[in-house]
Amino acid sequence: MNRQGIKRTIKITTLAIIIIIVLGYGIFATHDFVSGPEIIILKPENGITVNIPEIEISGIAKRIKEITLNDRPITIDEEGNWNETSLLAIGYNVFSIKAYDRFNRKKEYRLELIYKVD
Repeated sequence: MNRQGIKRTIKITTLAIIIIIVLGYGIFATHDFVSGPEIIILKPENGITVNIPEIEISGIAKRIKEITLNDRPITIDEEGNWNETSLLAIGYNVFSIKAYDRFNRKKEYRLELIYKVD
């Protein structure tokens, strides 16, 4: 291979590497926009039976603009942590946690608990 062929190969390889880096960064940077909102429930576990009338529900919300528990707004800290206390009715209880991102996409989580009096 002559000198011109080597220079051309180096230019094409360098350009390909730059394009791969730019595309990789673009995919990484848009991941949060594509993923939408996320709700992680830390406690309590879904479907458990409890014997106390008051329950603490806590979790983490990522990439959200607004979050509600049974259509009531929840406050979150800067890291997305939230914590709410709620009273249970005797028997089967359902909590609906909804999160909306800035594009108004919705993620919903259903928490089902059973309150059984001893």
